[in-house]
Amino acid sequence: MHAVGGHIMQEGETVSTKHKTAGSPGFSVLEAIIAIAILAVAFLPLLALQDQMTRTTISLERNEQLMGAKRSALAYVRNLNPMRDPRGSISLGQAQMHWDSVPIAPERSVKTLGGSDGRFIAMLYDVQVTLEFADQHTQVFSVHAMGWRAAISVTDDF
Repeated sequence: MHAVGGHIMQEGETVSTKHKTAGSPGFSVLEAIIAIAILAVAFLPLLALQDQMTRTTISLERNEQLMGAKRSALAYVRNLNPMRDPRGSISLGQAQMHWDSVPIAPERSVKTLGGSDGRFIAMLYDVQVTLEFADQHTQVFSVHAMGWRAAISVTDDF
């Protein structure tokens, strides 16, 4: 027994100083570079898929923001009297809402149950709503809304 380089040698064992040959096990540097290149090419479709998923997520978030702003705008317009406030604007948090009302039917007296003229005059309006978002994106839609005003004041009856 002999000690060579920290390794105990048995009788008849020799120390090999030969370098790795083409038939020896393991990877050469060139083989490792080729394997890395193949893996890189294989991962390109995965990167494209990740990019597409990111864009889809951003688009879904924008659509969710748009739908929330539309719901808020519709709730506001539902309680709007376009005869009193034919145009205006208000902040809805995620968007600025502007509206402009145009009459689409003549004024009519609201009738009482007995068929006589009531205390109110009503008119149908087309209300065009514009939503402006912080990213300069705008959304426009229109709804019909009923406007009203008092035909006679309450004090006229006394």
